[in-house]
Amino acid sequence: MNKITRNIKNLILFAILSLFLFSCDKEVAIAPYITYDGEANWTIRELLEYGEGQLPDSTITGIVVSSDEQGNFYKTLVIQDETGGIQIKIANTSLFNRYPIGQQVFVKCQGLRLGQYGGLPQVGTLNPDDPTRLADIPSKLEFNHIYRHGLVKKEPAPFTITATTTEADLLDHLNMYIEIPDVSFKVVGVPFVDPYAAIAYTSRELSLSIGGKKLVVNTSKYVKPQIALALTPPGKGTVRGILTKFNNDYQIVLRSIKDIDFKIAKTIYDLEEHLEEPMFGWRQVKRNANGVEWSVMKSQKSFQIIGNNEESDSWLISPNLDLSTCSNPYIELERMILPLSDTHFSLYYSTVNYNPNDPFQINNWTEMILPAYNSEVWDYVNLTLPTSVKAVALRYSGSDAKVYVRAVKIIGLEQY
Repeated sequence: MNKITRNIKNLILFAILSLFLFSCDKEVAIAPYITYDGEANWTIRELLEYGEGQLPDSTITGIVVSSDEQGNFYKTLVIQDETGGIQIKIANTSLFNRYPIGQQVFVKCQGLRLGQYGGLPQVGTLNPDDPTRLADIPSKLEFNHIYRHGLVKKEPAPFTITATTTEADLLDHLNMYIEIPDVSFKVVGVPFVDPYAAIAYTSRELSLSIGGKKLVVNTSKYVKPQIALALTPPGKGTVRGILTKFNNDYQIVLRSIKDIDFKIAKTIYDLEEHLEEPMFGWRQVKRNANGVEWSVMKSQKSFQIIGNNEESDSWLISPNLDLSTCSNPYIELERMILPLSDTHFSLYYSTVNYNPNDPFQINNWTEMILPAYNSEVWDYVNLTLPTSVKAVALRYSGSDAKVYVRAVKIIGLEQY
């Protein structure tokens, strides 16, 4: 019995080994990408110009520019070609899994209808319950009308909307990928979705209007928190998305929060916020015994140093800084020097963290070139800092001058 068992085990082992060796001689099978064996005989512009109602036996092709991954294009696919864009209503969700941004598709239009909702062109099917609105293409018919073709490509370059754009330009680019540079939100610091709104969408107006018509970022209340809870940013930046329309408003619909491309000023240090700290949070270092020290005028929110006719080399070193997440950081301050001279005051930065046990290493400090001071009044200074900066320093190297410094801020720009 044991011999039979051993023989069976050997046969099984031999079969597994043979299968393994056979498999090693075969190339790994790679599934071919999907292709459509027909061709388009209409552009999207020709489709739009055909007119509303039942569409004839025709085929269009375009690149997908929408995504329902974040919930902002519910049962909707948007494609565009070089002539225009169209919205396709489909009774399915999670369309981004089948039709990612950049995927080319062909659409067989026979059996479908062209219509409008609020002035926005759409393709769908007849809605017997409401002839003013199209119905979604039934789920079971989706693949009878929409065909993927080839590998995913790069999304098309956006159409840029500026102050010189006309309303005719907007109408030509409905359902297309657009961008609006150098724009701001009229209301700052509010969520893209109003949680108390009674309607299904929230509109956040932009600073740019075209022909007296508003441009708004329009967001579904069913969108995911990444967009819904994000706040409208301050300052100016670029807004991207799909251009849509509802009656008199032109709407931009976001695919993801990355369509909002703003740089936001982040204050790293503001003297105003440190008035209760000794030396406003800075550290004093004297490099010669007879030199005078910096002091603070709390009521004036300023640093001051007054020479005593002895040569001084007196430094004030800022708190440790982290500018690594910023772009284009800078320091701004106001200075006054009496008598008129710019030789007594200078500004430095270090890329090494401050060490209280070794407070001063001259090789760690790089001087920033200040503009010449030529007036006995407060003078505004704004100088760029490297992102590697760990500290900045004020230096007094005179003997008989008075130097005052106030309104010190260190600011960096962060990606929204």
